[in-house]
Amino acid sequence: MKIIDKVRLQGNKKLLLLLNLFSLPLTYLFFLLFTQIAIIFKPLINKGTSINTSGIVTVMGMVMALLVIHELVHGLFYKLFKPKNRIKIGFRLKSMIG
Repeated sequence: MKIIDKVRLQGNKKLLLLLNLFSLPLTYLFFLLFTQIAIIFKPLINKGTSINTSGIVTVMGMVMALLVIHELVHGLFYKLFKPKNRIKIGFRLKSMIG
């Protein structure tokens, strides 16, 4: 893996403050987003407590969707900080299996 740039947070109080200030509105926005997602799926959850195939598939689909959203956020910020660099998106299934 080629190192393109290094950012040292230790001792860089200005950058740490900026990142923390930037994270506050993002935290609020993601709280609102996930609250809305929970409201949408609440009727599915309230149908009962039994575990069935459709419930498992729904949860797995939600996890996969959140994984995609998570990686898109990484890609967005990568492009914001390094717009000229190429992004390689993906994950290694082998590293996810203990």
